[in-house]
Amino acid sequence: MALVFALLAFAWSLQVQASGPGVPGLYWIDDRGASHLLSEQIRDQVNSRLPRGSQPPGRPFANQDQGVVVVDGGVEFTVGANGHFQSLNEALGVASAVRSRHSGERGEGVVVTILEGVVLNEQVNMHNTDLSHIRLTGNSPVMVDTTGFANADDDRGSAPFFNLQFGSESPKIDVIFEQVAGGDAVGLLANRGSSAVLTPNGGFVGFRDGATVNNGSTLTGRFSTLQGSRWAIHARHMSDANLRSARLDGGDIGAWARRASRIDARAADLSGHGSGEGLRADNVSLIEAHGAVINQRAIAANAFRGGQINLLSANLANTGTAMQVSDGGFIYAHGLGDLSNVGQVFSIEPNTFSARGVILTDLAVD
Repeated sequence: MALVFALLAFAWSLQVQASGPGVPGLYWIDDRGASHLLSEQIRDQVNSRLPRGSQPPGRPFANQDQGVVVVDGGVEFTVGANGHFQSLNEALGVASAVRSRHSGERGEGVVVTILEGVVLNEQVNMHNTDLSHIRLTGNSPVMVDTTGFANADDDRGSAPFFNLQFGSESPKIDVIFEQVAGGDAVGLLANRGSSAVLTPNGGFVGFRDGATVNNGSTLTGRFSTLQGSRWAIHARHMSDANLRSARLDGGDIGAWARRASRIDARAADLSGHGSGEGLRADNVSLIEAHGAVINQRAIAANAFRGGQINLLSANLANTGTAMQVSDGGFIYAHGLGDLSNVGQVFSIEPNTFSARGVILTDLAVD
C-alpha cells in the first residue's frame, strides 16, 4: 500500500511540474508501477481521423478532459489495408483513450470498424481493461485466422480470440467473427470477473467453442450468434450468460452450465443434427429455457449432479431423449410444445423422487 501511495504522489508531482502551456499533464500508472505521460500524439491521432465539415463553431472536435480525449458526437476508427490502422489492437489502443461526450441525443459514440476483406490473425488480450465504451463493428462476417494463437490461463487448451482477464470489459461486439483457418480456438473467453456484450448483430461462428465465461464472469448476448463445432456457450465456476433468443445451434452442446453457473436460454435455438445435447446443467447450475427450440438432439435436456433445467413451452421434437436426469439432477417441464418423433420423453418415471433425480411435469404419461 505504501508503494501505491508513493507512486501516486510521484505521478502527481510530475503532473504539477508539467502543467504548463502545451503539456497535457495526463498520467496513468501501469502494472509495472511506472508513471507515463499520455502525450498529445494520441489527441492528434484522434483529431486527424475525425470527419471534417461538421465541427461546431468555436469548439474543437476533441479536447483532453480527465485523462482522456473527449469528442462531441461520435468518432470512427477503421481497420484494414485502406483504414486508419492495420491492426485491431492498435485501433483499440487509441480508441481506449477516447470518450464521446454525453449530449442526451442518440450518437454513434466511439466505433472501431473492420473493413471488408480483412482477415484478422491477432489475439485481443485484455487484462484489467475496460473497453465497454467502444462498439466493434464491420462487414459481417469478419474472417479470423487463429494460427499461432496462444492458450490462455484457465482456458484448458483452447486459445481465445478475445481473451478477457481480471475484471476486463470487452468492446460491444456488433459483428460476426468467423474462424476460417488455424487451430482450436474459442471465440471469446471471459475469466476472473470479466464481462462481455454481444449485440444482436454480434457473435462467433466456426471456432472450436463459441464463448466461455469462467470464474464469476458474465456474458450478455440477446439475439446474438454462437455457433461452434463443440460448445456454443460454456459457463462455469459461478458465471452467468444471458443469451435469450440467441442462435446456439449445431455443435456437440448448445448450452452448458456447470459448477454453480446460470444460463438464460429462453427462446434460443439449440437444435442439432441428430447428435449431442441441447442443454446440459451440472453441479447445482441452472438453465432457463422457456420457449427454447431444441430439435434433432440425442438428448434435449440433461441435468445431473444437482443441476436444474426449467423447460416451459419448449419444443423438443425429433430428439432421442427429451429429458434426462442422473446423480440428483432436476428438470421442471411445463406446457411443452412439439414432442413428435421423440424416442424417449423421460429417462426416469416423472413426478417421483429417486437417487437419479426428479422430473416434475404436467405432461400426461402413458
